[in-house]
Amino acid sequence: MAKVVKTSETPNPLAIRFHLDCKVLESGSRSYPDVESAQADRTAAKLFQLPHVTSVFYVGTTVTVNKDEDGDWNELITPIADVLEESVSPADAPQRADSEPEFDAHEAGAQIQRPEDFFKLSLEDQVVHLNRIFDEMVRPGLAGDGGGLELMGIEGTTVRIHYEGACGSCPSSTSGTLMYIEGALQRKAHPELTVVTD
Repeated sequence: MAKVVKTSETPNPLAIRFHLDCKVLESGSRSYPDVESAQADRTAAKLFQLPHVTSVFYVGTTVTVNKDEDGDWNELITPIADVLEESVSPADAPQRADSEPEFDAHEAGAQIQRPEDFFKLSLEDQVVHLNRIFDEMVRPGLAGDGGGLELMGIEGTTVRIHYEGACGSCPSSTSGTLMYIEGALQRKAHPELTVVTD
């Protein structure tokens, strides 16, 4: 079984990251924004049985849990850690949670070239290109704060995204973070792109 080695705060006061001694998923991330979405995942379903838990997000060796405003972290951290230690089955060989690489926003995306005309690409190629930008320039930083994002669609010059984990209810996700994401897409895809959240 997994062991919680530490917890860390996120920029969102309603979310805390639980660092485990192993990977929770082989790769990628998984988001449970409500109790209904968590029914097929025994760990997330157990977390939602605790009072005040509003969402669960897995990435790498961390599980980010969000609570409502009435919940008290002093009363929730131990029960959440107990659920994680009792029910998480390591997805991979043990790997120290403190070995996560630091994300450097200045180096991220250096190899991504802006296409000659983004809007002449097929929709499939547009999605691939934007997800590459997200993977290299955005998602690692969000994961470092216990969150993530999903590309929901492209409509003309508007890119729709959905925040996951700690980012879902964080005040900074609607201001500074959104401006950074829009700037990255304008530099690496097309200067006319704008970003909105679902």
